[in-house]
Amino acid sequence: MATVIKIKNSSQTAEPADNVLAKGELAYSYNSNKLFIGQSVNGDIEATAIGGKAYTDLIDTSSNQFTATTITNDNTITIQTTNNNGDIVLTPNGSGLVKTDNLGFADNTISSTNTHGDIILAPNGNGKVKTDNISFDGSTIASFTTAGTEDTDITLTPQAGGKVKTDNLSFNGFTIASFSGTPADAVNIKLDPQQGGVVDVSTSKITNVTDPTANQDAATKYYVDTEVGNVSSTITVSDGTTTDEFATGSGNSLTIAGTANEVTVAVTDESASPTTSATVTVGLPDDVTITGTLAVNGASISTDDATFSLINTNATTLNIGGAGTAIAIGAATGTTTINNGLEVTGIANLNNTTTSTTTATGALVVDGGVGIAENLNVGGNAVITGDLTVNGTTTTVNTTTTTLQDPIITLGGGADNAAPTADDSKDRGVEFQWHDGSAAKVGFFGYDDSATKFTFIADATNTDEVFSGTAGNVAFGDIDGANVSLSGSIGNYDGAAPTNGQLLIGNTTNGDFQAGTIGVTANTGLATPTLGAGSITLAGLDSSTQATVDPVAELVQAGSFESGVEYTIVSPGDTNFQALSAADDEVGTTFTANGAGSGSGTAISSGDNFAVSGTNTSKGVASFASEQFTVTSGHVVVTTIDGGEF
Repeated sequence: MATVIKIKNSSQTAEPADNVLAKGELAYSYNSNKLFIGQSVNGDIEATAIGGKAYTDLIDTSSNQFTATTITNDNTITIQTTNNNGDIVLTPNGSGLVKTDNLGFADNTISSTNTHGDIILAPNGNGKVKTDNISFDGSTIASFTTAGTEDTDITLTPQAGGKVKTDNLSFNGFTIASFSGTPADAVNIKLDPQQGGVVDVSTSKITNVTDPTANQDAATKYYVDTEVGNVSSTITVSDGTTTDEFATGSGNSLTIAGTANEVTVAVTDESASPTTSATVTVGLPDDVTITGTLAVNGASISTDDATFSLINTNATTLNIGGAGTAIAIGAATGTTTINNGLEVTGIANLNNTTTSTTTATGALVVDGGVGIAENLNVGGNAVITGDLTVNGTTTTVNTTTTTLQDPIITLGGGADNAAPTADDSKDRGVEFQWHDGSAAKVGFFGYDDSATKFTFIADATNTDEVFSGTAGNVAFGDIDGANVSLSGSIGNYDGAAPTNGQLLIGNTTNGDFQAGTIGVTANTGLATPTLGAGSITLAGLDSSTQATVDPVAELVQAGSFESGVEYTIVSPGDTNFQALSAADDEVGTTFTANGAGSGSGTAISSGDNFAVSGTNTSKGVASFASEQFTVTSGHVVVTTIDGGEF
């Protein structure tokens, strides 16, 4: 009898789930009619379809046609003819279209199938879209011929009074006109050359220009000639620069007539946007001495010199801005030097926002030390380059994260980290606060001075830095220790509470102890042990039920078969196995012997039957500790390999 190999299969599930198959294992779904193979993908074993009736039904081999209306594939589908220069014809039935995404092809028409959808022809690289002798490349329409060098016109000729239109422009003869949905709407025509280009009309004229109304409007020659002669009340005189200067040498003069306090000269810079104040320069002698009080009713005193000295004489007391509530000194950049000591009785605010990254940068840089008598509040980050010494009684850190680069934290020393000189009987460690849902608690872990042990107390009492309370629960990974002393018991092992009769048994595979129990193999005649709470009871074996298993009985020659025992034919020889109740004399046929038989044929007892002597006729059981085993002698007959279902 031949060996039957069954791959994993299912009649209900369309596709095996992840990690159901092993890598390289086959499976078939009668639900989806697909054949799958296990494939490793990102650490999982995924089922990949590689064939099956679902795919073979798509092809009509008699006409080389696809019979399905839809072909779905995550990768590229290639349709290729096998004959040289063979056509590929896609012929929809009736009024159907050949469609790709949102394009439909019917006869000589390419149409978009989505509402208001554009049709875009985009060649790759330097390719162009060409129709007859016109090519389209970006914003360029060019004519060409086969040779590519002849002069060829591009003619756009609307019929029956029509116009050539692009968006809101129409071209009709020599006229370019703008239009919109309503002919009465005002629509501009904009000429905007790119990259610094200009609009050049050569020697031609631009006529019919309307009088300007805005600053940048164009004006005709007539408009300029007319308007310049009509100044009534205001005239602007300029030498063409931002600071107007008029020399009155060689007998020339500029006179503004008027009586006292009647003439106002407004000087502005019209070239600036928005208009800004300009400068009136009045020439004076080199030195001007004012013996009285100088009153300046304007907004400022200015100078053109790079250095300006103000009250740089014998005055030792200088009052500036006695009524000023906002005093600005200096420009936004530069240095202001104060030679004397500076005392500020009011509040000093430095509004500069320069960030400090070193001791020489920031809005305030002090070369010497800084003494602060009262509290110090720092709104940003504080970086201390030197050592930090806190001489107070309490250091409070109100941060959510505290990071220390020092790998060792020293606790319990004297002032300035001096070593202790006597036993203060105080514990060393970390006190922490927590809440159990009902009340606030104090916990402690560290060195217990009186017990000379490291300890953890979840609910602790701190009495002058000596902690007391019941030792708390801890969880660790691997623990290496010289000695282990348990004052209690092991309540959990390998993540589970122990069961009756469990023992800790060495496991060389994992390199540790494993919780296990003692049992018996079925059909051995041994009584099942009684697993009690902290005990294992083994029942004695009755000698009257002992049996001896003949190890040679696995392969038996005709003449030695035992009635009632099931065998499988290994070698027919000249033995008549049908006379022994076998269906035929073929290798692999299983039968239950009805006698000893005769001849040269051999058979082995089936996997669940062994010939035994004694009073026990129970069947034996063969088991293997791994997925593979080696047969060094004898035979193994496998009648069916079944992959199971998914």
